[in-house]
Amino acid sequence: MKNELGKLILLLFLFALTPAVVFSQKIKHVILIGSDGFGAYAFENAKVPYLRTMMKEGSWSLQARTVLPSSSASKYIIEKKPNFLFVHLHDVDSVGHNVGHGTPEYYAAVERTDTHIGTILKSIKEAGIEKNTVVLFTADHGGVNKGHGLISMNEMQIPWIMRGPGIQRNRELTESIMTFDTAATIAKLLKLKVPQAWIGRPVKGAFNK
Repeated sequence: MKNELGKLILLLFLFALTPAVVFSQKIKHVILIGSDGFGAYAFENAKVPYLRTMMKEGSWSLQARTVLPSSSASKYIIEKKPNFLFVHLHDVDSVGHNVGHGTPEYYAAVERTDTHIGTILKSIKEAGIEKNTVVLFTADHGGVNKGHGLISMNEMQIPWIMRGPGIQRNRELTESIMTFDTAATIAKLLKLKVPQAWIGRPVKGAFNK
């Protein structure tokens, strides 16, 4: 992504490439799906069946916070079965900036994004890795009118949905979640050593006890 989330995920990816990584026996794959400009408020008006299925099968929050101021992916998952993959979806943000957030066109872009997520979920199953794959969906910000960057809830609240082995099912998370907690959560899933400088922490409430 274009902001802090993208930087943190890049750092996580670099750590994931180190030979000292030891994966847990059950969780061998993590697929992070990020949608640019996907405000949590969109769930009130958009039809997102794949994301709602993820919510029922995992742990989620529609009050996670950003920080202040597709087919090729499916083919890659099936062929490479990556240990870590970050899929960036930009449709929602493009429509938000060009047409406006909260417009019919915006919600249509949200629904198209949900369809893309459904395709990715199907590819994970087709690849035969569903039972040891955690999928995490989130966003970097929402928006108001044709912009973002201030502190309204429509701009700052983002969805955070995670499902997979070891993740509590149909659980709404009540703990505070910030964007930088995403990288720390993935590090916990893959048993990576977190750099001392990181301020994020794993979202422990999502995990089975």
